[in-house]
Amino acid sequence: MAAQSARSASKKGSDPIAERAAAKAALARKSSDSFKSVAEAYYEAKAPEWKNDKHGHQWQSSLEKHVFPVVSDKAVSEVDTADVLAVLQPIWTTIPETASRIRGRIEAVLNYASATGLRPRAPNPASWRGHLSEVLGSPSKLKAAVRRSRGLADNHPSLPFQQLPAFMAALREKAGIAALALQFAILTAARSGEVRHMRWSEIDLAKGVWSIPSARMKAGKAHFVPLSKVGLNVLAQLEPLASGAGSLVFPSRKAERPLSDMALSQLVRGMSYDGLAAGELPRWRDELGNAIVPHGFRASFKAWSLTNGWADHLSELALAHTDANRVRAAYARDPLVEERRAMMEAWAAACVFAS
Repeated sequence: MAAQSARSASKKGSDPIAERAAAKAALARKSSDSFKSVAEAYYEAKAPEWKNDKHGHQWQSSLEKHVFPVVSDKAVSEVDTADVLAVLQPIWTTIPETASRIRGRIEAVLNYASATGLRPRAPNPASWRGHLSEVLGSPSKLKAAVRRSRGLADNHPSLPFQQLPAFMAALREKAGIAALALQFAILTAARSGEVRHMRWSEIDLAKGVWSIPSARMKAGKAHFVPLSKVGLNVLAQLEPLASGAGSLVFPSRKAERPLSDMALSQLVRGMSYDGLAAGELPRWRDELGNAIVPHGFRASFKAWSLTNGWADHLSELALAHTDANRVRAAYARDPLVEERRAMMEAWAAACVFAS
């Protein structure tokens, strides 16, 4: 049958072999121009820029779960606003933070497609300002609404800094690596993830400085933390557990795995609720009565620094916040470690000694 079709086509002056080759080429071209294939090409092109393997995995898995089921095989040149909304609208109000990130990832893939000639240089259908912003609700407001619907405060509940000496005294009564990790996180005003993944190679005990590599920082910029005497005392308790310069300072039960974020959260929750009757306010709570969480101690530090007259730029450096003014941030390169040391010593004293 195939031979007969080929002979018939040949009599009409066409070349069946060339036609099949052209059809295969068209199919391959269509496959290589699909949104999924372009997203994978973009991922490979940007792979050296990922902060870490976890970041890259999250990027891929979010597209596989939410985007590819909708536009996987569609030609990247044909993806339009309706397609983007088909992806975003089902998740925009339920998981707004994730949905906002996915929108940005779609926008990046489509920009890559335009730059490589796979779609016209026209307005990006996934762009936010003046486009999707007119159709979808504000991500920050939706995120706050979701937190309220779950009975959570808009911000991380934080302990009034005046209560820190009492809290730290109770914390020192707790045994285990998680309790030491939380003490250290409070004393350094660091994020729990920065502390949990900390390695001995990052610490200069002689200079009293903890150097966090850029790959582990939220802003992707190396951060230097002057260590107070109290903070160094916490590390001294852990030195006997060190198994080398590259080992974790706060290991879990499996030495090569860091403590989980849940370990610190459960510790603080237990300190807030253990032994209380049902309906009682948590033992350690913010001014609205919400049980505190580990991340809230950064807000405690900020409130203390402002109340005690420390320069705002010093506390912002301590918190490793990114300056919203890009020009100013570009020139403010000095980490001011020694200028911050006095502030961190005063903060440690405020945490440990009641005024």
